[in-house]
Amino acid sequence: MKITFIFFTICLFGLKLIGQTDYVTKILILSPNKIKVDTSITKEYGDYALTFKKKKHQLNDYYIENKVNNQELELKIKESLINYLTAINVEQNVSLLLFKNLQNLHYHKNKHVQITLSKKTSDKNLNSLQDIALKDGFEFIINISSVELKIENNNTKADIEVQVYENSSKSFILEEISSFSYIDFMCEKTNPIDCVLSMVISNKTPDIKNIISSKNPSIIKNINIRKTRGDILKAKIESTSIDTTILNEMIPDTDDAISKKAMKIQMLNETKDKCISYFVEDSTNFCRKTIQSNKSNKKHNINMHVYSYFVTGSKTSGKWIYKKSKPYIQYAPLYYFDQNITNFHIYVDNYYFIEDSTEINPDFFNSSLFE
Repeated sequence: MKITFIFFTICLFGLKLIGQTDYVTKILILSPNKIKVDTSITKEYGDYALTFKKKKHQLNDYYIENKVNNQELELKIKESLINYLTAINVEQNVSLLLFKNLQNLHYHKNKHVQITLSKKTSDKNLNSLQDIALKDGFEFIINISSVELKIENNNTKADIEVQVYENSSKSFILEEISSFSYIDFMCEKTNPIDCVLSMVISNKTPDIKNIISSKNPSIIKNINIRKTRGDILKAKIESTSIDTTILNEMIPDTDDAISKKAMKIQMLNETKDKCISYFVEDSTNFCRKTIQSNKSNKKHNINMHVYSYFVTGSKTSGKWIYKKSKPYIQYAPLYYFDQNITNFHIYVDNYYFIEDSTEINPDFFNSSLFE
């Protein structure tokens, strides 16, 4: 009788999860347990820490609005980030970089994922991680047990040891050390520490996302929808040529805040009186020269700083009214067209498609994007 009751309870729980479309996976990111800085770069690290300390850390610098139909989830993520940014130190920036990558690039507009930042640390002790997970109901904990910055072959190098703890199995489902060394055409010469830390996190984030996503049906469904949406947008963009006449009509030559030649993607409505465009500029002349001299590397997954933004416009009574979005700075090659499409997809996704589907929103050009 007892065995029958247990089996019946498990079945009910399983059916509840299957039917619960708003089920939220809770992920906690801990702060680095320890950071080791080689004596040969103590000064550079000190300068990096001072710059970080002087910076005014605003919510919008690290978080892109989800604008999903889940205000409670949005508020919880924001609250966690605001608390983390309060009296933040440079060591905790590593976890902040991971949050930015996971939240804004991989789980953006995903109403089934809640990512929380914590200033707690762990030496990867399973019992302590289990206690943290049980106390606040987290299914996954991302732990950065160590960060090491050093000089190797005359270049700055970052080694980061990271684990992903799964509470249901009480074990690590990912445990790796990732490394990245400073390379001229992938970094800005003025800030090698910022570069290697950003790059090692950027390179590791997809693995973390994939292992967590593989454990949750809601996330898998959402990822599949987003992939199909991305394919639809890509086909649309690649089949549409840029109308330079509209571009020149909309943006006057006197507006030096927008570089017309930097436009990569343009989308117009049928009557050509509404437009959304995506622009990508390199951050330094050094980066531009490097790309031109390294065109043979196009197939490589090379990352660097780029400055990107969107411009939306509407034509009323024969006059264009347009606005420029907040700029984004990230590591991505200028000639990597799929990256441009990815960024465009992130920006328009919740407007261009009907929620939770791959159906195109017929009122896209009347959405709040064009207000």
